[in-house]
Parts: sequence; structure tokens; C-alpha cells
Amino acid sequence: MKTLMRIALRLYPTPWRRRYGNEVRQLIDDGHASPFDLADLVAHAPLAATVRGELSTVKSHLATHPTRVAVVALAIVLPTAVLVVVSVLKYVLGVPGPFDSIEPGATPFVTHPIGETVLILAPYVAFGLAVVPFTRLRVGWTEGRLAARAEASVPLTSLVVGVMSAALIVVMAIYWIAENL
Repeated sequence: MKTLMRIALRLYPTPWRRRYGNEVRQLIDDGHASPFDLADLVAHAPLAATVRGELSTVKSHLATHPTRVAVVALAIVLPTAVLVVVSVLKYVLGVPGPFDSIEPGATPFVTHPIGETVLILAPYVAFGLAVVPFTRLRVGWTEGRLAARAEASVPLTSLVVGVMSAALIVVMAIYWIAENL
């Protein structure tokens, strides 16, 4: 467990490790490390990066390569998109051919809890990759009121993937509501 915690410590930004790393290593060596301690260490790494401003560096790096990010987002969302489109064709429009041809190969993946989770989360991840790096949200107090402003400068490729992902999210939400009400 101590070895895993030392590895997890590498998730923290270098300036943070320079300042606090020795103390954390001492706590790891002195204490009885548990899986909960490891989870806590891993969970707080992004917060440390945010405080140090390193997530904005990642965001700006993603924004400098919009086509690559859009292609990755498309690759993530494409299996879900195909499954949703062929399902709509079969169950809404009555065209069974495409669904029936992929069903034998897709069923083991779709019915497995991990596969199902991946398919459900894929549009959210793709949307985040496609749109978030190109969006700025400013929240603050202005004249005693909470004010928020959003700006987006999204390249066309990312916009297409973002709209596709958002449409999938809406279709899947409608399906979930129809099945569970």
C-alpha cells in the first residue's frame, strides 16, 4: 500500500511535491496506509493541480490542438452513436437490418456492467473534450450580485462532435425517462 501511495504522490504537481512531498512521505512511512488513504491521495491530486494553475495549462494545450482533440472525442463517442442510431432505426422506425447485424457482436459488451457504463458515459466525456477546452466561464461578484459570463470559441470540428454528443445525451435521457416512468 505504501508503494502505491508513493506512486500516487507523483500525480501532484512538482512545486506542490517540493513543498509538501517530504511531509507526505513521512506520513506514509509512519502510518498504517489503507485503501481509503490511497483514494484520498489520488482524489486530491486534481485539486492541487487546480490550485497551482496546471489544469489551465492542460486546457490551453488541448485548445492548441483542436482537430486532434475532436478526433479523440469522436472515437470515444462513435460506438455509442452507432448503437443509438441502429436502435432508433429498429425500435422507432422499424428498420431492423443494421441492428440485427451488429447485435450478436455487441450484446456481450453492452450487457456487461463495464461496457454499459462506458457506452453511457462516452457522450459526456466526448462533450467535455470537444467543448470544455474552448469555453471560458467567469463567475464573480459585481455590485453585490453574483455574475456569470460564458464565452466559447469552438472550432468547427469540435462543435460538430459537441453537438453530436449533446444530441446523444438528450436521446439517451429521453429513453431513460420513457423506460423508468
